[in-house]
Parts: sequence; C-alpha cells; structure tokens
Amino acid sequence: MKLTRMTVIAALLLMTVLVLVACGGTATTAVTTPASDGTTSTSGLDGKTILENACQSCHSLTVVEREHQDAAGWTRTVEKMMQKGAKLTADEKNALIQYLAETY
Repeated sequence: MKLTRMTVIAALLLMTVLVLVACGGTATTAVTTPASDGTTSTSGLDGKTILENACQSCHSLTVVEREHQDAAGWTRTVEKMMQKGAKLTADEKNALIQYLAETY
C-alpha cells in the first residue's frame, strides 16, 4: 500500500513540474532606452531578446537583417508572423516592432 501511495505522489509531483515548465513564458529583460530628446524611458521589454526568443526559433537573424522597413512595415511583418504562430503579448509585440524599426 505504501509503495502505491509513494508512486502516486511521485507521479503527481512529476506532472506538476512538467505543467509548470510547459506553461512558462518567455523571459524578457527590462531596459532603459534613450529617447530622441535626450531623456530615457524604461520600456520594460528588450526587443533584441524578444527577437532572439520569438523569431529565431523559426528562422535565422539573416532573414531579419536583409529587411529594411519602417515601423508600419515591421508591424505588418510581425502581425503576419503572429498569425503563423509567433507567441507575443501586446507589449512584446510593440517592443519588438520598435526595436526592428530602429535597428533594421
């Protein structure tokens, strides 16, 4: 009887750990960025980290580097990628678009 109880407890613990790992979100890094007027603002999200976590799992950075778009163009591209399965929150999406528009 004790062996069965221990097996059930171990199985429940393992399932709990697996669920927690599977439900974990992407890590983001808070950054302070300089604004064009010389002040700084904290966006709370790092576009480069989002790019690495959300985009590079499907394609290389080379695909991004050869694109040269403004914010409107990157918005269309990011929304298209989200329709294809990229998982981003609204804040992550905005930080990514800002990073892409400023960098590429």
